[in-house]
Amino acid sequence: MCNRDDLQVPEDPKFTRRSWTLERVGWGFLGIIVGAALLGLLGPGPLSDAVARAEDGSLEVVYERFGRLDTETTLRVRVSPGCEILFDRDYWTRLRVDGITPEPERVAGDASAVRYAFHPSTAEVVFDVTFRQAGKLRGGVRTPGGPRLSLGHFVFP
Repeated sequence: MCNRDDLQVPEDPKFTRRSWTLERVGWGFLGIIVGAALLGLLGPGPLSDAVARAEDGSLEVVYERFGRLDTETTLRVRVSPGCEILFDRDYWTRLRVDGITPEPERVAGDASAVRYAFHPSTAEVVFDVTFRQAGKLRGGVRTPGGPRLSLGHFVFP
């Protein structure tokens, strides 16, 4: 026959309280990560999407603030028909261009910028690019004689 006192499990209330606290902190941390992902801090989402627009409306760029190394993203550039698009060379060299829609008629570059010329009827250009470097990435885009729009990304490894 079994004695009731033999079935007692030793308790350690201090350990139990610490483990419950650690568990709650872990759940909170996981909740923060899931919330950040849903909001776009770890990929596409409302906080990730950004728009840079010239005051005169001659240039607009839609892009993602957050990206991943070696992952493709899209830059949508809206320009006045017939305008050329110039990207800062330092910025452009940290990206790999995977595709441009529509195809440019002419591409030229110098020490400070890469210049794309399109058919005069072109109003929107989509650049499919891949991040080649992790960390903060800052750069600019402009039209000849127009204001420079600043673009900023954070690229996760």
